[in-house]
Amino acid sequence: MNGDLNIALCCDDRFAIPCLTCIVSIFEKNRAHRCNIYVITTGIKECNNRKFENLAIIYHQNIQIKTISSVLYDGLPYLKRYTYATYNRFLIPSLIKESKLLFLDCDIIVKKDLSNIWETDITGFACAAVEDQRNDDVRNHNRVLTDTDFFNAGMMLMNLEYWRDNHVSEKAIQWLKDYPE
Repeated sequence: MNGDLNIALCCDDRFAIPCLTCIVSIFEKNRAHRCNIYVITTGIKECNNRKFENLAIIYHQNIQIKTISSVLYDGLPYLKRYTYATYNRFLIPSLIKESKLLFLDCDIIVKKDLSNIWETDITGFACAAVEDQRNDDVRNHNRVLTDTDFFNAGMMLMNLEYWRDNHVSEKAIQWLKDYPE
């Protein structure tokens, strides 16, 4: 495998411990690789911030905390299922200058080396993702007014150059503003 594994996770302080657990699983199953972990958050307490720093030291890996203002999400719905931590993934292309990145929900446990996923060619595509298990539920299609397939946004291999060039983040945020329900 060429290059580092660039991985982003989004969390708030309530999910700091699950996020740390996910990162440990990444490091344990990818010992042969240099991992650059980016934690996107609207705020983590100092005591939890130190835990991320200590974990990076223990594993000799890179963890960067990127704190953003929740003001960026004014006008977007804040629901139990859709919090600011959920929306943080939209800002990844503007926060991280890499061309490719693996996004993982912070409640995931990595059980295998990620290099096979990382090496997937996504040239010309916004991302590689897995079809959502609820894809055949017509209520979901009617709710979001689409006849295309849904994917699980909890694990995406993102082509950040494509996102930036095609303004994917801006379009997603605008869609949420237009259809907050």
